[in-house]
Amino acid sequence: MQFSLVAALSLLASVEAAHLWNKPAVKLVKTKAAVATNYTWSVTGWSAGCTRGGCFYDFNISAPAFSNSVPAFKASCSGFGEGTPYEECELLDDSNTIRQVAARLEAVNTTGTGAHLAVSYEFVDPTAEGTYWNYTAYAVSRYNQFVSPVLNFTVQPTEIWGVA
Repeated sequence: MQFSLVAALSLLASVEAAHLWNKPAVKLVKTKAAVATNYTWSVTGWSAGCTRGGCFYDFNISAPAFSNSVPAFKASCSGFGEGTPYEECELLDDSNTIRQVAARLEAVNTTGTGAHLAVSYEFVDPTAEGTYWNYTAYAVSRYNQFVSPVLNFTVQPTEIWGVA
């Protein structure tokens, strides 16, 4: 069964592995070497903490356009729980590119420390019709909610894949 792009987008919030497409024809992979080592995303206003009910996070993330095929983005992200599904972030810019940003706290073992953040940026390639890319960045930061001011730092996407 095939869905329209509009129907697929409406399901994004409820599906853990939500994507902008239904059935990829071909999976493409961009190696890390294919992306400039200076392509970074800025995390600002990072605030995260844990209570008896679980851990939570709140931050903004943005990046400029990179070449002609990776559009700029700016989003506000917040969520609850470690190891939970990605939560869609609110896009704060007015780009016409079809895209989404999602974030989550990764589950960590009992010897791990800090907040293990994963941020995914998925977008339609403006230079290749019918092609979608997913760039994912990972970082470890502090749970700073009750002990220090908000933090700013950068992350770099290390997982890059797409479909056409």
